[in-house]
Amino acid sequence: MGVFDLKSTQMHTFPTWRGCLMLPSGVYLPMLPERLWLIERPGTQAPADKKGAYRKAIEERSMYALVAHGKPTPGQVRLSSPVLRRKATNALGCPKVPVSMRRRDPGLPVCDGNHGDDEACCIQTATLKAEEIPSIFQFPFWGTPAWEEKYAKRTNVERGFSMFKNPDVIGLTKGQFHYRHIPNVALLVTFMRGAHNLHLWMKREEDAAKAAAAALRNHRLLPRRSSQVAVVLDPGSTILEEPALAEDSPAP
Repeated sequence: MGVFDLKSTQMHTFPTWRGCLMLPSGVYLPMLPERLWLIERPGTQAPADKKGAYRKAIEERSMYALVAHGKPTPGQVRLSSPVLRRKATNALGCPKVPVSMRRRDPGLPVCDGNHGDDEACCIQTATLKAEEIPSIFQFPFWGTPAWEEKYAKRTNVERGFSMFKNPDVIGLTKGQFHYRHIPNVALLVTFMRGAHNLHLWMKREEDAAKAAAAALRNHRLLPRRSSQVAVVLDPGSTILEEPALAEDSPAP
């Protein structure tokens, strides 16, 4: 399933779904603290402390997220409550799930139980369909660590396609080619990738040649060492200058 980034105009809450809080980043239990509803993603040049705070907030919010049950499809995903998991490590508690109250972490908020017996914390399995949130539906949900990992691969693919449009490389323009069916498109992309790799190889060779020429030019501009020593002559003398001997050269 493909993933995509969301704009700032899409960063808002949606109507509740089966007693849960529906956010752009997924479906969460109702006791999710409000400060974790919308977490701003730091930029690529953000300082390390800001990125660390972002990852910490994402990890904290993931405790309240409903988990996928089975393999999701582009049109739907089945979800289940983390409170009902046998090996739950988030230690969340709900009065409608007595076992969770015994193992809950007292430092975390507790559900008030104001939901149905098949909603929120009590959801064993429920299907979330894409048509319920068509503008933001994707899996993994936006902003989660799994989404970040998958979106990074998409970014590399988009960077490769941008090389196709670069007029200095391939210069592909809209409407230049008309192909149908996956084999034909795959063949076209293969040739484009080959042209791109050839462009990179030629550019590398050109850069290496320029570097070698610059090194040779700088070598020629270096001052040469004199092989003779100056001899101070007394007035009237006719002594000629002789080449200087190296320190390790034997005496004549």
